[in-house]
Amino acid sequence: MLQTSISAWLRKPAAVKEPPATKLSVNETSPAPVIAAELPLSSNLEAPKGQNGQPNEVVSSESVSNSHGGPQPPRAERRPLDPRITLEPCTKSNIASFKRLNSLLLPIPYQAKFYDEILAEKVASSITLLATWRDTPPSTATDSDTSPGRVVGGIRCRLIGSPPMLYISTLGVLSPYRTYGIASHLLQTVIVRAIELYGIKSVGAHVWEANEDGLEWYLKRGFREVEREAGYYRRLKPQGAVVLRREVGPGDLLRR
Repeated sequence: MLQTSISAWLRKPAAVKEPPATKLSVNETSPAPVIAAELPLSSNLEAPKGQNGQPNEVVSSESVSNSHGGPQPPRAERRPLDPRITLEPCTKSNIASFKRLNSLLLPIPYQAKFYDEILAEKVASSITLLATWRDTPPSTATDSDTSPGRVVGGIRCRLIGSPPMLYISTLGVLSPYRTYGIASHLLQTVIVRAIELYGIKSVGAHVWEANEDGLEWYLKRGFREVEREAGYYRRLKPQGAVVLRREVGPGDLLRR
């Protein structure tokens, strides 16, 4: 199947800002056509280091991929989510915490528009999700325990093209919490939501070519490498990015 270059995609329509008028069927099996991509933000990012000097669970930066491929690689099993962790929407009350989280994880800050879209646009809000840690699990908390918890992870996605593709803009977890499987739950929860709401059939990401841990993380979760882009990360050395893609469908609805 012919692959179209990123430079060609950049001349096509940008990210979807409103949900499709009609929900797409998740039972369709025909391959998706070439997907349009939006122009990457100037803040092309590398995987940050955690407090112990090791990479955080995973971070991917802005862009998109498209390909048709063979069998999907086996996916790593997710552990149950710790009861002290809850996955919550990004709202006015916690978006400042999301900004602080990204300022700790990402070497280059995102523009204000990146966050404003989450609150202003229905699609952006529906596929952005935060992980909040509370020392006392909500199921056992008393009325006197009013702690809002602390945001320890988050995923911000976009819908691109028609039919839509889910693109991972950022996905990160603070280093002390990266052993709880939070990133896997954030990713799969957003995938299921995007299938149910928008009928997506694929999810994509770019990963810095030197980020071996990040690449391994994605590959274990069913992504495959579809191409490499030289010079994608203009502020990093090396500058290349690995374009990753994973097809999704009804089977993912069973992996909630």
